[in-house]
Amino acid sequence: MELVNPLLTEHIFEKFRDRNSNFANIIPSRAINKKKIDIRSVFLYHAGRTGGVALSTAFNAVISSLLEHTQSNSKNFAAGRVEVISPEALKAHHFFIGSHASYGFHNNFHPQPFQLVALVRDPVARVTSSYTKQCMRRGSLPTRDNFVHFLSETDVHNAMTCQLCGLDPGSVIQASHFEIAVANLNQYFTAFCETVHSKFILDYYFTLFNFPNLIQDIPNRTLSAYQLKVPDLSEAILEKNTFDLKLYNWVCDNSRMPFVEEIADEVSPFTVIMYENEKETHSAVKWRLFSTEIVVSLLDNEPELMDDVGALYKRCVIVSDNPKRSG
Repeated sequence: MELVNPLLTEHIFEKFRDRNSNFANIIPSRAINKKKIDIRSVFLYHAGRTGGVALSTAFNAVISSLLEHTQSNSKNFAAGRVEVISPEALKAHHFFIGSHASYGFHNNFHPQPFQLVALVRDPVARVTSSYTKQCMRRGSLPTRDNFVHFLSETDVHNAMTCQLCGLDPGSVIQASHFEIAVANLNQYFTAFCETVHSKFILDYYFTLFNFPNLIQDIPNRTLSAYQLKVPDLSEAILEKNTFDLKLYNWVCDNSRMPFVEEIADEVSPFTVIMYENEKETHSAVKWRLFSTEIVVSLLDNEPELMDDVGALYKRCVIVSDNPKRSG
């Protein structure tokens, strides 16, 4: 297989990202020093349906691939989701934790330091998605009447503010709790933004840590068959999510997104591809580390693979495992 030049790689990654920004995370890693991996532990706080599972699985896939590739798959290293404290969780060194837990949860892992990250989402979209995901997992189509009932019973209202001020979901909150959430973000968090910009968090950390590139089929999304559009209920949702709306607007106006000052022209020679192979009853993902040369060559010769991360993954497996058949 011919070597892939940097300009072609840049073109392919940009084209892929522009073509599928709503359904896939295409993350080029541009570390200057490609010989050293420098991981600093990250803790992601996110309420349900804010896109945190995508970031969690991205970090988990890449870190797990690196540990396997370097034969450093120690039980003392961990990357993934932690929702409750356990002896096993406390023994591990966590490169990444994603959690729905309330702010302050990261202190359970002291003295391990974390860079704190948070995501927020438009309350109407988040609450609606909480209901439609529930329907999808149960295999029942959403209805307006059932959604109205859900709105009256659920504890997801103002969940973002509850989490970031340190309270449990469903807690009764007031203006002072919103101020605490904002103060926590201002004082303690390295990065925070709305869900639609979460890929820029991956951009930053993947280059900063010299991770492989990432091509990720964004997981845990509600399938189109279970979508529900009820614009007439938006006002009712916002009435129950006054503080989350204030928090969302504040984050939109004050997003904190660090950037790496010096980046390389060339991306990482390795790429992790991750796709969701089970979407409806539960979310399950597969991933693998590939040569960027193989990935770019396939995308250049078969651009239709940009529309199906799962198909790209399978083609890369075939070429990687059977190089003589790659043509």
